[in-house]
Amino acid sequence: EDDIGFYISPGLVEDVVYYRLMAGPVPDSAAAAVLQRTLIEKGHKTLATQGDIKEARLAFLLGE
Repeated sequence: EDDIGFYISPGLVEDVVYYRLMAGPVPDSAAAAVLQRTLIEKGHKTLATQGDIKEARLAFLLGE
């Protein structure tokens, strides 16, 4: 999807590294909800769950 940014986020859980595929960034929770619906409609996600939208207060978009 040319209009959606995707990135990989590694996370350590009980000494095992798991990789999450993330989409964004978006400016606020309303835009995150719209993006979530778009991902479902386009078949990139199968359903919405409570923990899908993550707040990242100190995130920066680099390389623009």
